[in-house]
Amino acid sequence: MVIASTERTCVILPAKTFAQAKTRLRSHLTDQARCALARELFLRALRVSLSSPSVAATYVVTNGDDVAELAMREGRATILRDPDANLSLATLMDWALREATLRGSSRALIVMADLPAIEPCDIEAICATLDLHDCVLVPDRRGQSTNALGLRLPFAGRTAFGHAESLAEHRTRARALGLRAWVLANGRLAHDVDVPEDLLGAGSGLDRCSGQVAGKHGGW
Repeated sequence: MVIASTERTCVILPAKTFAQAKTRLRSHLTDQARCALARELFLRALRVSLSSPSVAATYVVTNGDDVAELAMREGRATILRDPDANLSLATLMDWALREATLRGSSRALIVMADLPAIEPCDIEAICATLDLHDCVLVPDRRGQSTNALGLRLPFAGRTAFGHAESLAEHRTRARALGLRAWVLANGRLAHDVDVPEDLLGAGSGLDRCSGQVAGKHGGW
């Protein structure tokens, strides 16, 4: 096995234009607060990726000029524009993995851009686990979805992002490909923000938006 220090690891961050993001929070957030929240979450994930020692490249996959402009201001991120507005998240991530391979990456970490507690050490933990396995799965706190996926490239399979039980589906697909897969439990990465109850305890990354929460719900 090639040791990690010689491998080129990339992070892939998918992010919709902020106006289209986090629509399941509309009952609890004003549109302005929802967009601000999506922006803060994305910015945190981007900065973590850019500051992680093991990451050689960060790819932002987006359909939004606002996302692309913000990423470019942060520097060193490569923008991959959605090739087709009708692609599912899984198909889009499969395309991004192929792009990363063509651009010289030997390992990829697909990381969801809605993790308010993510830290550089979490990226490093995935990289360290990927030294020993072909596939690393990081579940959400419900044990159903996949909040991060580490893979060796090139990847011959298809991802299952967007599937209601993507964690189990990713494990099944990895086994079918004969890949050594590992489920990495990580409390910070497990906490994503998809539905209103996820807002509770999500940390200071969300506090800046709290003043714009829809008043009829009385706060977070």
